[in-house]
Amino acid sequence: MILRRLIYLILVAALAPTLAAAHRTGESYVYLNIGETSVSGRFEILLNDLGNSMALDDDGDGVITEQEFDAHSADAYARLQSDLTFFIGAQSYPIEITGHDFLPVGFGTFARIKFTTAINTALPDTIEIEHHPYYADGGPEHPILLAIESNARSGLEGNEARHTLIFASGSDRRKIDLTGTAAADLFKSFVIYGVKHILIGLDHLLFLLALLFPAVLVFRNRHWERVDGLRPALLNVLAVVTLFTIAHSITLSLAALEILRLPERLVESLIAVSIAIAAAANLVAAPRRQIWVVIFGFGLLHGMGFANVLAPYGVEPSNIVVTLLAFNIGVELGQITFVVACFPILYMLRKSRLYIPVVLYGGSALLILIALYWFVERAFGINMSVLSLLT
Repeated sequence: MILRRLIYLILVAALAPTLAAAHRTGESYVYLNIGETSVSGRFEILLNDLGNSMALDDDGDGVITEQEFDAHSADAYARLQSDLTFFIGAQSYPIEITGHDFLPVGFGTFARIKFTTAINTALPDTIEIEHHPYYADGGPEHPILLAIESNARSGLEGNEARHTLIFASGSDRRKIDLTGTAAADLFKSFVIYGVKHILIGLDHLLFLLALLFPAVLVFRNRHWERVDGLRPALLNVLAVVTLFTIAHSITLSLAALEILRLPERLVESLIAVSIAIAAAANLVAAPRRQIWVVIFGFGLLHGMGFANVLAPYGVEPSNIVVTLLAFNIGVELGQITFVVACFPILYMLRKSRLYIPVVLYGGSALLILIALYWFVERAFGINMSVLSLLT
């Protein structure tokens, strides 16, 4: 009865009205509008991200307001002026900032800084764009995603933005195919982004960690014991990773193809719950058959989370197979990297008498607390940061 009421509470909270944001924390965007003889566009950057790399926070409260950005807009313009340069052959075309407005979303406000270029000539099939991160001298490193919002060369209309590429974290010069995104460039971009996403996606990693804790153990005679050798431990890990991969690949594909879609707030809230349940299963030594159900069921849920990451990019239908394959490969490479880093440590620690009480039980209890913290933040929209609690 208690569990049933908890599930009802989760669903009500997570399905409450919420802004369906096409933007995400920790990401900045560049939108381009390509004419027959012109290139213009805009940056969309979270105000707090800008505040981490330049002095905008006048009152020192850790939150950059629209008024604070307005007061320092000249400094921001100067910083972003050198962020992008376009090249047609040997001729360079720097951008010129023309103004800004704001885009409020559920988790903050983005500054939309508009720019134009002096390009006034028939555009070739490909142009080059050089990017220098605005945070180069400090501030958070995060993906800069470029999308073509409209393109007279390919017939792309406004409000149908199509993802083109993801800039590297440092200075980067890339080609843009104005007749349609080159499959090789698109594939490379999404493999890299898939790797980055899983390695910075702490909730996905903690879910995997909860599953890895008991992989070097076996529940025998009503208590946990360490596995006898490397082979059974590896088989346990292989089973966990394979089942999780199959599950999230199914829903990632269905959601990306718009066959299945759930509200992002619901998905993110339930991903937090999945960590708590996976960790709780370690405390009660749930039967292996039930663990497989947990892994597969919540793997489906995590696939929806991965799909939400792809949602803002508006990938063209003709590129959807390349995009899905590349992003999934990137996620798997990142996942394998994490497992390869964790498994040897857990395997060696399993011999210690402290492994079960400290690592398995203590680590699982800590994961439950973290997961519940995230659930409250995500489901009820409550800012649980230390700063917000002190002010």
